[in-house]
Amino acid sequence: MITYRTGISTEAPAEQNALDFLFAFGDVGSNGVGRWIDLSHKFERGLSPLVGLLDLEGASLEAHLAQVGIGFETLGYDLIIASGVSKSQAEKKSWEDRVRAVTSVTTSVLPFSEDHFVDLLRRNYRAVKHADNARPDWQEMHLAYRQSIQVFRAWVAIRPGVPKKGLTAALDHDNVTLHIREIQRVLGQSDRQGGAAS
Repeated sequence: MITYRTGISTEAPAEQNALDFLFAFGDVGSNGVGRWIDLSHKFERGLSPLVGLLDLEGASLEAHLAQVGIGFETLGYDLIIASGVSKSQAEKKSWEDRVRAVTSVTTSVLPFSEDHFVDLLRRNYRAVKHADNARPDWQEMHLAYRQSIQVFRAWVAIRPGVPKKGLTAALDHDNVTLHIREIQRVLGQSDRQGGAAS
């Protein structure tokens, strides 16, 4: 899995270490790889924009956030359909409902609040998408993007069968999470926040 590389960095890539990966082959085995291949076909439309973030090197943070918003909305819609909801009912679901369809399986492992994350991503995605909205704060956009990457990485890890206990520990000490905490510190937020500073 290559989702770790979806971070934005202006620094030269450092030598990789164990904290760069959330799980190893031994955590999921060949059955887990098979499940991931099945998922990548079943949810290809939503996964493509998210995995496609890897091809946006040099693009603006706004471009990254726009693609994240599209990917989460589409993946969430497909997950709602897969849960047995009719297409006509799924079409009535809000953008937030669709994002929550993705986060519903990651809530217990995330090192930040799901509710704050959904609100933060919604505000920043809409601000980027609609020209008549005020330009969002750069640090908040960066936080929304980094948290989106962690949600997606956690979702990718859970679906093939990575044990949640080990995943929670890996996410808590992960380099992307450490960067998230630094942004939260600058914004005056705690780990369990993701929206406006308190």
